[in-house]
Amino acid sequence: MNYIVLGRFQPLHNGHALLIEKALDLSVEGDTVTVAIGSASCLMEPRNPWTGEERKEMIEAWSNKVNIVLIDDINDPPNWVEHASKFHGAGTLVTSDEDTAELYRSSNWPVIDVKLENRENFEGWRIRQ
Repeated sequence: MNYIVLGRFQPLHNGHALLIEKALDLSVEGDTVTVAIGSASCLMEPRNPWTGEERKEMIEAWSNKVNIVLIDDINDPPNWVEHASKFHGAGTLVTSDEDTAELYRSSNWPVIDVKLENRENFEGWRIRQ
């Protein structure tokens, strides 16, 4: 089984850490946890201050138990899952984001919803401010 945690990770924060830890807790020997970094090639700007490689390095510094892939954004939600799966492979999505969960479910992917209390406190834009 491959458990997939998808996000922009701008930056890696406690909400992301909880999702990755949940995926690691679900995994058994032989399973993988893939962290999929979206918008990997976006130009640096206030909403995207770190490059894909910098975000990958943040995650690698935090955990050596996950596979990390970079996904370029295509700004095409109906085709996003097909596009992203070329990078993260088949598996089960682990997410706290309702829109992402629905996008994957509508493409017949298994999804594990993780409820974060006070989710608004874990939003990347708040941390970047």
